Amino acid sequence: SSSSSSSSSPSSSNTTTTINILEANPKLATSWWKMAIDAHEHIQSMYEFAAALYCGEGVPEDESQAVHYWRRAAECGHASAAYMLGDCLLDGVGTKRDRGE
Repeated sequence: SSSSSSSSSPSSSNTTTTINILEANPKLATSWWKMAIDAHEHIQSMYEFAAALYCGEGVPEDESQAVHYWRRAAECGHASAAYMLGDCLLDGVGTKRDRGE
């Protein structure tokens, strides 16, 4: 009966799963998104980079640049970017208020 307790220890189990958790690094993330935009016009990166600019996470807050990147992504068909662009246009955040655009 004592052998069952030793076989259940994590060191002797072949089914032990190791989980690696990455630390969040907004500055590194934004630099990769910017590289993907510059090199490949990567649409999701445009959206993510705009969100970072809007919130000031990993980069200095810049609502007008956020609008710029959301507009680029929206023009490529990114629905969430179009939504965020519309929200900014409605409220005049980072751009001139324009309820008609």
